[in-house]
Amino acid sequence: MVLATHWTSRLTDEKGTQRAKYGDQAYGVFKAMYRSNPKVDFLVCGDFNDPPGATSVTEHLLAVMDADVVLHHPQGTPLLLNLFAGKDPEDGWGTHYFKGKWFIFDQIAVSPGLLDDEGWTCDRDSAKTVNTLVRFNDRKSRPWRFGDRHHQGERGYSDHFPVTVRLNVHGN
Repeated sequence: MVLATHWTSRLTDEKGTQRAKYGDQAYGVFKAMYRSNPKVDFLVCGDFNDPPGATSVTEHLLAVMDADVVLHHPQGTPLLLNLFAGKDPEDGWGTHYFKGKWFIFDQIAVSPGLLDDEGWTCDRDSAKTVNTLVRFNDRKSRPWRFGDRHHQGERGYSDHFPVTVRLNVHGN
């Protein structure tokens, strides 16, 4: 299962209450599926509007950076592997540029079932930020914003770069 999400902006949710709620809801979908089948192939992705170390991601979505912890965690509380945790936003991993600083707000987290050799699998090493959708001659190589209703001139794609990972299917 792929769950594509877009969590509330930091501009309208300064305390992070809504982002924590989205983390809880996405984790609830995963946990229900995991209880039914611990080998479930589950991926949650999107614009979390929080970095990988934020509590909305680590304590509500329960997405961590250590695959061994995800794979060997006790059965009661399954964890997700955040493929963008521990990455440096200033070193090509940044997905959003705001006030002179890069952030990783767009992320992909996968279940233990996507880390095994059965059914669907995730090629963890293929995770990347697609940071080529920039305005020509932008020296900072920022995402090419689409602007708001008052924007004049050419519109871009988004104020965030997309993130990707390769999935493979075994069998057949």
